[in-house]
Amino acid sequence: MDKSLYRASIESTEGMKTIARVRNFELILDEPIDEGGSDEGMTPVEALLSSLGA
Repeated sequence: MDKSLYRASIESTEGMKTIARVRNFELILDEPIDEGGSDEGMTPVEALLSSLGA
């Protein structure tokens, strides 16, 4: 059985915004405006729930 190696780089930008980079993809994570973010992406909890659903 072959082993797989997974890598991700996470960059914290302005405010609560974070950019996750994996292979050739980017995922912006952020919080809603009423929670102190700029609402530019899904929250980390929403991303986790989405990944579990996939």
